[in-house]
Amino acid sequence: MNKEKKSSFLGIATTGAALIALSYFAKPGVERSYSTAVQYDPVGIVIPFGDDTFSKRMNGLLTYSEDQELTCGSYPDDTNDPYLQEQKSLVQEATFDENGTTAECADQYVGYDYIAHRLEEHIPQEERRPVTLVIMDSGINAEHEDWCDGQIDKELSKTFLDSVHNETSPLTDEIGHGTAVAGIAAACTGNGVGIASLGRGVNIASIKVMFPYGGDGIVNPSDWKEALAYVDKTARTDTGRQFVLNMSFSGFSYNQEMADIFEALPENITVIAGAGNNPYNMPTNSLDYPAGYDRVYAVGAAVDEASDTLCAFSHYSTAKERFVAAPGCFDLWGLNNMNDGNFPYRDGLSGTSFSTPNAAGMYSYFLHIFPVLSPADIMQTIYDTSLPVGQASQGTIDKPVPAIAPLQAIRALTVKAGYADILVPSEENRSFLPYLSR
Repeated sequence: MNKEKKSSFLGIATTGAALIALSYFAKPGVERSYSTAVQYDPVGIVIPFGDDTFSKRMNGLLTYSEDQELTCGSYPDDTNDPYLQEQKSLVQEATFDENGTTAECADQYVGYDYIAHRLEEHIPQEERRPVTLVIMDSGINAEHEDWCDGQIDKELSKTFLDSVHNETSPLTDEIGHGTAVAGIAAACTGNGVGIASLGRGVNIASIKVMFPYGGDGIVNPSDWKEALAYVDKTARTDTGRQFVLNMSFSGFSYNQEMADIFEALPENITVIAGAGNNPYNMPTNSLDYPAGYDRVYAVGAAVDEASDTLCAFSHYSTAKERFVAAPGCFDLWGLNNMNDGNFPYRDGLSGTSFSTPNAAGMYSYFLHIFPVLSPADIMQTIYDTSLPVGQASQGTIDKPVPAIAPLQAIRALTVKAGYADILVPSEENRSFLPYLSR
C-alpha cells in the first residue's frame, strides 16, 4: 500500500473531481467458467437472456442467416424511463468478438434492464437481501420526482457538519453533488419518469458531510470520521442488512487511525470510494484517500462510450487489487438538485465522483436481487466479467486495469444463482456465453 503523505487535509468534490471504491474484488487472473459452476436446479426464469430467437441462438440451434429478428443495437428493454436510450453508460456494452461480425450484435441484443426485470418478476420482495446504499455526500434532494416510494431511509439519514455548525437536513442538498451521485446510483427505474440506473431504485440513505465552499463542496475529516462511526454502529446493530457506503470525495492524507477504523468495519459494510481526479488532465497511477486504504474499493473513471479507455483525468492503480473503473466522463445523467419541473435532470456529468455511484449502485442491486450468492461471490463475478482498460483518452497507462461490464455481470450472476437454464453453445459461438474467462 502506498502511504505517501498528501498535502491536503480536506476532501474536495467538484463537477470534475470526486471518487469511488468497491467491497470484495478477487485477485486478477482467476479463471472462472460459470457454465460449469452452477450447482442449482434452474427455477422460474428459463430464458433470462432474451426471447425464443435468442434462446435458440444461445443453444446453437439457429444460424446468423436464419436469425431475421437480430438488429444490432436494438434493446428489448422493458423500462419506460424516457432518458434510458440517451444514457450510453447503461445501454452501450463492449463486445468480445475480435472480428466485428454479427456476434457483436448478439452481445448487445438483450439489455441489463430486460434481465433485471425478469429477475424482479421471479424473486419476491420478501426473499431479497436487505441492502442500503449509503450516500456520504452533500445530502440528497428527497423531493425529486425520480425516487421510488419509500426508497429513501429518512430515519437512518443524518447530518454530520459539526465543524461548520450547519444544522441542515440530510434530505436537502445545497450543492447538488450528492443528489446527482444518488441519482446515478439508484434513480427509480421503470417508473416512466426521468432516468434509469444500475441500482434500479435500491434503498438509499443520506449521510451529509459536505458543505458549500467557493462554489464547490468540501469535507472536513472530523465530520466524516464521526459519520463513519455512525455507519459502523448502525451496521453492527442491523447485522442482517448489507450496507454499501459510497464516498464520492477525495484529497485526504494517509492517516493510520483512519486506516485502522476502515479495517475494523464489520463485514456487512462495503466501502466504495473515488480514485481521484488529476487537475492536469493526465491519468495518474496513484490513489487519493480514502480510496487508497486497503479496506476500500477504489473506482476510476472510464469513457462512457468506450469502456476500454480511461478518462484523461482519472487516477488509477495497477497495484491495488480492489480497483475498478466505471463510466465516468462526458455523458453521465444524474438528478438535478432544483426540483422546479423545468430542469429536473443533469447530463454531461464527469468525474470519479460520478463513476463511483455506477459501480456502487450496480453492486448494491446485485446484493439485493441475488440473495443466494454471497457478497464475496458477487464481487468475484464482477471482477471476472470486467473488461480490460488498456489506454487513456490522453496519455498512457502502465498496464490494463479492469472496468465493470454490467450486462456481462448480470448474465453471469443469473446463471450462477441458478435462475437460468442455458446450454453452453459451441466454441465458435463463444461470444454468446454468459461469462468471461480472464
